[in-house]
Amino acid sequence: MLGLMAPALLCALAGGLRPGGSVAQMAENACFLVLAAVLAADLRGYLREAESTVSRMAELMQVLFPMLLTLLAAVGATGGAALFKPAIAAASGTMTALARGVSLQLALGVAVVTLLDHLSPRMRLSRLSSLLRSLSGWTLGAAFTVFIGVTAMQGLTAAAADGIGIRAAKYAVDNLVPVVGGMFADTMDTLVGCAMLIKNALGVTGLFLLLSVAVMPLLRVLGAVLVYRLCAALLQPAVPDRVSGMIHDFSDVLMLLFIIELSVGAMFILLVAQMLAVGNLTVGLR
Repeated sequence: MLGLMAPALLCALAGGLRPGGSVAQMAENACFLVLAAVLAADLRGYLREAESTVSRMAELMQVLFPMLLTLLAAVGATGGAALFKPAIAAASGTMTALARGVSLQLALGVAVVTLLDHLSPRMRLSRLSSLLRSLSGWTLGAAFTVFIGVTAMQGLTAAAADGIGIRAAKYAVDNLVPVVGGMFADTMDTLVGCAMLIKNALGVTGLFLLLSVAVMPLLRVLGAVLVYRLCAALLQPAVPDRVSGMIHDFSDVLMLLFIIELSVGAMFILLVAQMLAVGNLTVGLR
């Protein structure tokens, strides 16, 4: 707050030296550039943290998903495992690349356009800034919605098919294998139940690990958004409109970073939850 408010108040003091004078205007512009440098440095740190958070979540999923796929196949959900294998590759590769290469870069473009929009009253770029902000959110949101929707629908179908397959295999063992067929069928049930217990425990652990990676960066960005908007509200009566407006608009850029990180984290969490649900449904339908 001090780093934002000190240059902003200097802008107000410089503008009040001799209103309309060239010296006062130059001093105000200099203070404005100092404030812009502070905002840019702060945003650079949050952009790096957002990219690091997305990469860490993707790396965690690349370690967790092979174990979950193995356990999913162990409970009899071979169709579900075959479905989620390319889905996981798309999630950890395509979706994270989309977030880092498109959404975060568009957020950086929003910040640059926002700075230029407030640099001079002759530059009117607020509509372009709004367009870039919408494109960044829509790109990731549309991909997220399509990806989760398709995997959810196909996962339920695969679970039903796998459940019927397990039931048929159990019936065949019980009735076609003489003497010990019933014992083998019961043993199959026990092994499937043990594998499902391990799978659920691993899935819940993975969810907690995902939350541990994502929660603190999300809280930091959200806290920065609140600080920016509080500063803009407190400074508005005392500073030029472009100063308080730029601080408020930069808070919207940070909110965009929050949405990007939250979307990637939610995608991975929902994907793990879908894998747990498919395994449980497969065993339930047997």
